[in-house]
Parts: sequence; C-alpha cells; structure tokens
Amino acid sequence: MNHIVAVRCSVIIRHCSHFISKLVLIIHKEHIHVIHYWIGNLVLEEFKTFSSF
Repeated sequence: MNHIVAVRCSVIIRHCSHFISKLVLIIHKEHIHVIHYWIGNLVLEEFKTFSSF
C-alpha cells in the first residue's frame, strides 16, 4: 500500500514540474486571461482524474 502511495506521489510531483515548465513557456507567450482559462481547465481535468481513483 505504501509503495502505491509513493508511486502516486512521485507521479504527481513529475506532473507538477512538467506543468510548471509548461506554464513558464505559456506566460512568455500568452496573455494572462488565456493562462487563467488554461489553468482552470487543467485543474478541472486533474480533479476529475484524481477523484476517479
């Protein structure tokens, strides 16, 4: 059980670092309202994914 939790945590951390690097690129390219819209959609998707576990 603990192994599964550890794997889950490492996956979440990897997703977060990937997300942050993507976000930095988007901030350089896009306007703030576009970023907010994108974050809103992504958070919604993440929430759906995690609540299904």
